[in-house]
Amino acid sequence: MSDIRAQGSEDGRVPPERRFRILIVDDEEINLKILRIYLEDKGYEVISALNGEEAINLLKSEDITACICDIRMPKISGIDVLNFVQQHRPIVPVIMLTGFIDINTAVSVMRQGASNYLTKPIDAGELIISVEKAIAHRKLVEEKLRLERENLEYQRDLEKKIEEKALALQQNMLDMVVSLANAVEERDRYLIGHSKRVAQYGNMLARALGLEKDQLRTLHTAAILHDIGKIGIPDAILRKAEPLTAEEAETMQTHVARGVNIIEPVGFLRHVLPVLRHHHENWDGSGYPAGQASDQIPLLSRIIRLVDYFDVLTTARANRQAIEVGRAMEDILRNKGVLFDPQLVDPFLELVKRMVDKLPRTEERIA
Repeated sequence: MSDIRAQGSEDGRVPPERRFRILIVDDEEINLKILRIYLEDKGYEVISALNGEEAINLLKSEDITACICDIRMPKISGIDVLNFVQQHRPIVPVIMLTGFIDINTAVSVMRQGASNYLTKPIDAGELIISVEKAIAHRKLVEEKLRLERENLEYQRDLEKKIEEKALALQQNMLDMVVSLANAVEERDRYLIGHSKRVAQYGNMLARALGLEKDQLRTLHTAAILHDIGKIGIPDAILRKAEPLTAEEAETMQTHVARGVNIIEPVGFLRHVLPVLRHHHENWDGSGYPAGQASDQIPLLSRIIRLVDYFDVLTTARANRQAIEVGRAMEDILRNKGVLFDPQLVDPFLELVKRMVDKLPRTEERIA
């Protein structure tokens, strides 16, 4: 918005395209004429209203810079007009006029948001100064709002950039962790593709159970990472063709704690820690590392326990050949309520029956 006086104009008037529009409201036409003369002489564009209802309609439909309004009017008073402005056009400053000197009224209208309070007869100089101050204050408010909007946009842009960088960093860290998990499989040819298959089977079962999307994502991540702790298991144990000794079996079991220790510092992956920590627990409490049983075991851990077992049975390992899918299903059924959550076994076996023709033949699953 430009200044009241046009720069370079000889008479100090504001050219029409740069004028501020002032709404004057009074139920006496003579007062409107006087106010119009004062204001137009200083280059303001003036529109007038003879009552509060007309004033409110103009405030709704016109771009009003400032309003000068008499307090005492029939039906809709100047106070009513002021209240309307405060509720619907708070950026518009309102100068209140009255023919009576009443300090209580003056204090009241100022508290309700009036820009100023003038008594009749109106002094032209006092009026113009009040209008100039009101418009100057409006400009300050508009500038403040503009800066707040710009600051809000800047904050949003900054937050977006920070979020994008954080997501990129998370993705890089996730890629590194997954690479570490893949390195485990590269160390043992019998493990190649195991984690991806566990994730695939787990996803199918979880969807059949109606799990939420966030649970599906957590399950997928945990399935991919569930064997990451084996990176710390010696090759002599990891690749051993003969059955493990009791001591070696204990060492192998430490892969759970090792995996948790690897993932724990990665803040955005901490939600998968309970799943990783308990994915070798058994329904009857005979598993490890905590010996948890039944519903004490996180649901996603129970899912991984089941589908991991299925993939282990149906793929060759260093110390045995893969078994047929039908025999694996029989084994799982025997361990229903022992190793596995009985509520998961039947839905999973139904899925296996439907996908058995799509599974690689046993000889193809031997790496």
